[in-house]
Amino acid sequence: MKPSSAHRNLWSRVLVALLLLVGLSSPSFAQNDNTTGEGAAGGPPPGPMFFDEAIGTLPTYWAEEEFVYFPGPAGAVLMALQKGQSFEALVPVQWVKPLFKSASGLGFALVNPAGPGMLRVRIFGAVQLGLDASVMASAKIQTQLRFGLDFMFGHAQVFKNGQAGQPFALLSTAGLVDLGLLPLAQGKLQLHGIGCRAWNPKNQQAKARVMLQNGIVRVLMSYS
Repeated sequence: MKPSSAHRNLWSRVLVALLLLVGLSSPSFAQNDNTTGEGAAGGPPPGPMFFDEAIGTLPTYWAEEEFVYFPGPAGAVLMALQKGQSFEALVPVQWVKPLFKSASGLGFALVNPAGPGMLRVRIFGAVQLGLDASVMASAKIQTQLRFGLDFMFGHAQVFKNGQAGQPFALLSTAGLVDLGLLPLAQGKLQLHGIGCRAWNPKNQQAKARVMLQNGIVRVLMSYS
């Protein structure tokens, strides 16, 4: 049974409140307080660092771990989002801010080091992104969709110009899907739209739609 619009609106308000709570409680460029010594004793590690250079209006965090521990009850929401769909970009440090012209919605961003002079930006949740096509093309920025633990043993299907490709197992691709955004930004693909739909054994679905409009690559991510 699909949730009613009232339930979805309630969930949206709760998620916004939790995102604000976690973001406001995280110190800027400093680890969360861990005076109990949990990390050293083998317990949960300290929380991530809040990143001043926010990605659009999304709460943005710096963390070097693959899966980030967010402390407290509110942090459980963000940890759950990490198990779903995310948009990932490998970007030279100086191009991160110029690339993301906009980013908004119910979600958050994680920024990680990705080698000398490179950062990996991962964006989780139901979000809308606007990427500068000229920056993406000139810096040869690589992007992909990543599906976490919630979609293990699930399937995905890519759409191009409204035509559906063959479904494939996410397990066989390690949960990664390349939508071809770089050749789209470079003008090598003449497509009206690209999309991906994924679903897992629990019948949860994640969708991503991509389109090029007036020099901006727009990525729209949603769940149902």
